[in-house]
Amino acid sequence: MDIADWLGIKSREQEEREFQAFSENSFPYGQPQRDKVEALLSQLFPKEKKQFTMMLFLLGKQYYHGYGLRNEQDYQGYTQEERLNIAAKSLNRQLFGKHKKSLTIYLALIAADARVDENLLYPTVQEILEQAKEY
Repeated sequence: MDIADWLGIKSREQEEREFQAFSENSFPYGQPQRDKVEALLSQLFPKEKKQFTMMLFLLGKQYYHGYGLRNEQDYQGYTQEERLNIAAKSLNRQLFGKHKKSLTIYLALIAADARVDENLLYPTVQEILEQAKEY
């Protein structure tokens, strides 16, 4: 182990590889999927900054799928409700003030994203808002 490893310094190539892996995990259907999620986020949260809403969505999604938290295989037996509870706990620590009210909307979008396939047929904004009322 050299000093760069000890300090957590990464080469540009290593950072790019990690970002690529993160992107593939986050949006397995590529840029079209990312575009759809960004469009939904901007409609669901029109007054929020795009980067803020995407960051919260991705954080919740990572917890929902268990990426980097535990062995992903441990999550295979979890129900959708259990996964959403894990994501909710994580997001709840990140949200503050007025943003706490939006937790269920993020959870509904994360659940919808988990069900999407290569056709990218996401529910409408209204359907997501209706689903959010159930959480």
